[in-house]
Amino acid sequence: MDVPSLPRVESSADGTAFSEEPTSSSSRVVSDDDLHTALRVLGSLVSEDGTISSEFHEPRMKPLRVAMQCFLEDMRGKLFHGGDADKYAKRKENKRRQAAKAQQERAMDRQAVDKTKMRAERLRMLEQLQAAAPSLHSEAYVPDGAVDEMSASRRLLLQEDEVTDGAAVHSQRQCYTCKARYAKLHHFYAQLCPACAELNYAKRNQTADLEGRVVLITGARVKIGFYAAVKLLRCGARVIVTSRFPVDAAKRFAALPDAEELASRLQIVGLDLRDIASLEQLCAHLTAHLHHLDAIINNACQTIRRPGRYYQHLLADELAPTQQPASVQRLMLPLAYSSPSTASLLFSGGASSSAPAPSEAMIPSASAPLADARCSQLPLLSTAPYLSHADEGDEADFPLDVLDVNGQQIDHRKTNRRAWLLKLHEVSTPEVAEVLAVNALAPFIINSRLRPLLDASPAPHKFVVNVSAMEGKFYRYKTPNHPHTNMAKAALNMMTRTCAEDLSLHGILMNSVDTGWINDENPLEKAKATAENNHFQTPLDEIDAAARVIDPILSVINGGAPVCGKFLKDYMPCEW
Repeated sequence: MDVPSLPRVESSADGTAFSEEPTSSSSRVVSDDDLHTALRVLGSLVSEDGTISSEFHEPRMKPLRVAMQCFLEDMRGKLFHGGDADKYAKRKENKRRQAAKAQQERAMDRQAVDKTKMRAERLRMLEQLQAAAPSLHSEAYVPDGAVDEMSASRRLLLQEDEVTDGAAVHSQRQCYTCKARYAKLHHFYAQLCPACAELNYAKRNQTADLEGRVVLITGARVKIGFYAAVKLLRCGARVIVTSRFPVDAAKRFAALPDAEELASRLQIVGLDLRDIASLEQLCAHLTAHLHHLDAIINNACQTIRRPGRYYQHLLADELAPTQQPASVQRLMLPLAYSSPSTASLLFSGGASSSAPAPSEAMIPSASAPLADARCSQLPLLSTAPYLSHADEGDEADFPLDVLDVNGQQIDHRKTNRRAWLLKLHEVSTPEVAEVLAVNALAPFIINSRLRPLLDASPAPHKFVVNVSAMEGKFYRYKTPNHPHTNMAKAALNMMTRTCAEDLSLHGILMNSVDTGWINDENPLEKAKATAENNHFQTPLDEIDAAARVIDPILSVINGGAPVCGKFLKDYMPCEW
């Protein structure tokens, strides 16, 4: 049979096929009726089960089969990527198997990563928080917090599940510290290569003999400062801790399993570092009554300003300190009236009559030993108009009795209300003033006013550790966010850079230290999404950060080479 010729098809310059024939209905070779007839005929040659009927293979159908050959050739070039159908099917099957294998390996890697001690404990703590408040939405928590292997529950955990080498993963990971690729997991860390993990784990558990040493550490109520103070106490040092919330700080220290052993060497002072006058008075008091200081750790850091509602759950205890158990109250008494052993070491007059009379307070302007705690709360209780800002949030942003793994208030403020994401024109004046005061001005005053106490130490080396951050580096790329925090940390680094060389001539080793990545500072909603979508946890915890803070002290005490005037990141000097 005669078969009508097909329209000639050519290709355009970009490879797109087009026909020279006009597309108007008047010029079409095949009418709609003809098309329907062709489809009806072809459809009648297909059985109900989708196979071609035997009628199609009869001799009389040969003209149809011949007419269809050119169409089949055209289609064959488009089917199976122009290849053989069997080969195409095999390739598809291989790809499916490879994808299934890759998915299985990813699942196995996730399981192996989650079995490393830090991640496993964080996930366990997350489950406990969620189980304790089942009525709350799960978005209230993220898997973070410190994994304290020294606590009783952790000791039992380690007894039941002995420490073993980590598993090997199928897909190589990048080390948080050195950026090397690795496949062998450490038993504790999931995001450190074997070499960096061994170093960090050794430093995490590092100790030294600090008996007779006196250390002042600011902002040690929670997280990094708390664990740094605990480490120093367990090394035998006598530690003076400052906090805006001394009652809460004392309760946390009193809850330690070895609190009875440590209590005689610990003193907690209520101090708001935003109150410069009180800070000056404290420095004067310490200078007048301490024999010496061996180390100053400027740890207090206001990364972002929190509104009064964030601290609301602390106020009841802070304003009624005398209602606390004796084990808590004894840690908050003025230094001169702590245990006799502390007084005999820290004060020239010891516990004798030469010490200040009991009616005197730690801060001369205070009327009672614990007045500093109350004073530190005044800004929270104030109704001054300048303390009201758009970023304060409301009650829904700070749900009652919803605390995170660190016992801190959950903060549900959205992205545009969190200082960590604010740009220059969005940061309020009180925010700038407070961040600069806590991060730069207070350390300056402490380091300068307490210099005589460092000089008085009989030890060959004295220490000043300024706790900084990558935000203070000029060498590092900066986003436009939180410029006030960057400024404050840069100022702190400049103090180290400027003063360290001169101080070293007097045996005082001053360094800045980056604590490492332990928290996602983004708003909770974003942090939780990151954790879930990317299987993410921060690579280090607060105990790792504390180990970095005190390493410039412990490493020298243990015989390491003295280091001064450096910015230390991951235990090594880095660029400014």
